[in-house]
Amino acid sequence: MESEVRNLKLHTGIRVPCLVQGDTEAPPVLLLHAWAESRRSFDRMVPGLTDFRVYAPALRGQGDAEKPQVGY
Repeated sequence: MESEVRNLKLHTGIRVPCLVQGDTEAPPVLLLHAWAESRRSFDRMVPGLTDFRVYAPALRGQGDAEKPQVGY
């Protein structure tokens, strides 16, 4: 299954990575990690979601997303 990590630019100007995987015609599923974790929290779950188009972003300031000093 093809997957990629896209860098999404938010309206605030910061960038967050988002794993995108699966058939573009499949139903979407959005995976949101807990505080102080990252999109990598779903590495073991994503392979089982072959019937879905998976979106797993790193939330702002978490994981490998940009971490601005202000604005939280």
